Amino acid sequence: MVNGMIAQRTASPPGKRRERWRRLRLLAMGLAFSLAMAAILVVPLLPSNRVTLEVGDVAPADIRAPRRVTYISKIETAQEEERAAAAVQPIYGPPETRIARQQVARAHQVLDFLTSVRADSYATAYQKRQAIAAIVDLELPPEVVSALLALSDASWARVRQETINVLDQMMRRPIREDAMDEAYRQVSSLISLALSDQEAMVVEGLVRGLLVPNTFYDAEATEAARQAAREGVTPVEHTLLPGEVILRSGEIVTDLDLEALEAAGLRQRTARWGEIGGAALLVLLTTVSMGLSIRRFHPHVWRRERNLALVAFLFVFFVLVAKVMMPGRTVLPYLFPAAALAIFVSVLLGPALATIVGILLGAIVGFITQGSLELATYVALG
Repeated sequence: MVNGMIAQRTASPPGKRRERWRRLRLLAMGLAFSLAMAAILVVPLLPSNRVTLEVGDVAPADIRAPRRVTYISKIETAQEEERAAAAVQPIYGPPETRIARQQVARAHQVLDFLTSVRADSYATAYQKRQAIAAIVDLELPPEVVSALLALSDASWARVRQETINVLDQMMRRPIREDAMDEAYRQVSSLISLALSDQEAMVVEGLVRGLLVPNTFYDAEATEAARQAAREGVTPVEHTLLPGEVILRSGEIVTDLDLEALEAAGLRQRTARWGEIGGAALLVLLTTVSMGLSIRRFHPHVWRRERNLALVAFLFVFFVLVAKVMMPGRTVLPYLFPAAALAIFVSVLLGPALATIVGILLGAIVGFITQGSLELATYVALG
């Protein structure tokens, strides 16, 4: 009797076996669903005359436009925009009168100091030179200092007055930090011809030493002008005629060639790891979302394996149809029977699940059409 009880405990009841096998079948169904979805999203389905080329590849044969195609070259348009922006000269603000007044006031101070140095009868010539050299931010050539100290009082009075006049005129003009040499060259043309050569030399030396930039680079205005120049560029448009050679055999592929191939619908993109990862993540989210939705709204459906298999098959079938109808098409995507899937699912599993399935199908269509929000919304709304 004891042995019989032990046998009953160790033996697996038939109900548990059936439950285990049911779960394995559901797991296999989910795995098959995921693999089928991933294959549809990643693998090209239809044979075509598209080529798989990248920049730097060699064209294996002549590639011709299959039809008349007019397209805007984003690459050349961007190049033209940058050329237009580069042609815009830097913009500087107007001369700042505050700086001009400061320099004229400083000129009066410097000239007063120089007058006192000249009048110092106790200082030697060397000491006077040292005092002049000690003036902050004023560099005078040795010959100018010598001439300045040698001038008579009458000549010095004329030099003082002319220095203020010329500096005032110069500081009213735009003086850029990167154009100081040009400003220095303009000084001599403003000095009165009534002065002697020695007096003119001293005036020029003093004014040059007192000149400072009074207009500065306006980065905001310059960038606004460059942006306006970019926006004013007419998009570069190209037209390919039927049979026109886009690439000749043996030519090295450039980015402009790829753009033309894209426009003509002749380029087959190679699957990249980012795209594969995105497809895998989308499939995982779709599978998990459908499973959780069924468990939330219709938990009893888990035991209706045929209905689940039929819904999974229909979903995969509609994704397959979307992959065939939508990429690179203009009118055909709007004939996609998205509402039919919602009707089938509503009959089999209820309207709540039909809504969720429609939303998931819309997300997948968005992936297939490379982010077309219009088509994704159209499909999701059925």
